[in-house]
Amino acid sequence: MPVGYYRCEKSSVKGKPMRIHPIILAALCSGVVAVTTVRADERADKQAIYAEYQKSIKAFKAKNLNGTMEIAADDLTAKTPTGVIMNHQQMYDQMKLDLASMKSVKKYDIKIASMRIKKDTADVMVTQEVEIITSKNGADHLLGSYAQNRNLWVRTRKGWKLKSIEMLKTQATQDGRVIYTVSVPPSNPAYSAHVPTEQPFILMQPETKKPKKKTGK
Repeated sequence: MPVGYYRCEKSSVKGKPMRIHPIILAALCSGVVAVTTVRADERADKQAIYAEYQKSIKAFKAKNLNGTMEIAADDLTAKTPTGVIMNHQQMYDQMKLDLASMKSVKKYDIKIASMRIKKDTADVMVTQEVEIITSKNGADHLLGSYAQNRNLWVRTRKGWKLKSIEMLKTQATQDGRVIYTVSVPPSNPAYSAHVPTEQPFILMQPETKKPKKKTGK
């Protein structure tokens, strides 16, 4: 066998053993290693993003505002099905209201339907279900929220951060009764529906106590 060639006994042409140049063999081997590495890196990225969702859920249940918003990038934006766009500060203020209005969390699930990672971005489709207990006028109420969202994540020096939320469908319920449902028809992404009195991202405003009127003697 000539020096510098690798003899492959199992692969042959017309009964003759194939000879593969070591450079070609090295390229083939590096290709396998590269694919394996990419798959391992992608798996690690998916696990990291999943862990971020879990941390946010845990913080929300603990009514930890900063912990809930920790997954968000500084330039986070959220777009509702009606076309309303909120920035990071608006989302922070809204989350503050939501946490202040609730007594306890009965359910908070985020299910990942799909996740596509390309370099430093991740396109994630999720469904989100929330049920919380609030109090209004001295009575407890079960408020529910169901949403189908498209989330865009970006890789930063601080890890994966949520950059944008596109709400494709939202539904709110109170004590099992549907208050409203707003969605973006696939045939018309620019569809603008009637904005309900309570915006989709507001479950309930915190109850404010009215000052008692003074009665004369």
